[in-house]
Amino acid sequence: MKISGIQSLFIALALLGLFIYSYMDHNYSIAYDPDAKNEYSLDSLKFRTSHSQFHIYDREFLERDFPEIFWSDTSFKRKLSYYKGVIGVHMFSYGSAGANVVLEIRDKENKDFEMDKYDHIVEADLGIESGKLIITPCLYFDAIIEKKLYPSNYRVRVYTSEINEQALEIEADEKYKIEIWPDEKKGPILLKKYKS
Repeated sequence: MKISGIQSLFIALALLGLFIYSYMDHNYSIAYDPDAKNEYSLDSLKFRTSHSQFHIYDREFLERDFPEIFWSDTSFKRKLSYYKGVIGVHMFSYGSAGANVVLEIRDKENKDFEMDKYDHIVEADLGIESGKLIITPCLYFDAIIEKKLYPSNYRVRVYTSEINEQALEIEADEKYKIEIWPDEKKGPILLKKYKS
């Protein structure tokens, strides 16, 4: 069987495409491979922050002006504020607080979590345009962690446990689990409110 010039060209282009693909950066989370169901990436972080808050950003947001009024009475009560490209997590401890964070990037929403394991649960939308998500302490723009995500809208759910409102600033320490998955915009949802 003879191969025509056009067929040879198509074969050459296909091989070239495979070659280029093999050298591309594929460090996006496996969670967003449609064939990788129920897969996720998991990271554990520990850091200190000021002003009782830390932030989850689209990397591109750092080039924009932060909104003048980011925290309202409503967002303060739910312990989460959001704006296009940024989510603020307000801690229950005061001042310079310690955060132990488990970051879980998922391909879909976790509907099987145990409500009783956590003191406070809230979620909201985060638009990722740059393809990079970062977490930073308040007033610091050096990322504690940076993750590659496909540009999309995401839901961010924040679980809080081991709340200690009475701790001194240097002793304050809280545990967070943050789940992120691609989804449509739904606005903020307070799933469980801490009873002080």
